[in-house]
Amino acid sequence: MNPPTLLIGSILTTISSVSSAVKRVVGIQAKTEQCKTSYNQLTDLLRETKIILIRNYMDSNDYQNLLTNVSSRLSLIDDSSLPIKMLPETNKELEV
Repeated sequence: MNPPTLLIGSILTTISSVSSAVKRVVGIQAKTEQCKTSYNQLTDLLRETKIILIRNYMDSNDYQNLLTNVSSRLSLIDDSSLPIKMLPETNKELEV
């Protein structure tokens, strides 16, 4: 092989490695942002639920409305979060 071919091959390999690393970092950044968003949404829901539960004059209809509201908000947050699968044999979580 002649030196120009080796040089071009080395350059292309380096560019490929760098672009692959950049893709992985960008993917991690997006996952981090999604996790932060889910965390903030869950924290807001917890705070609002605590405020409502502090009230002393709630009847059974109020509790039912609260549970319905919490359930629907949790499903919305769950729909926007990262999907997680359970490994069948080990009960460990695996991100998809």
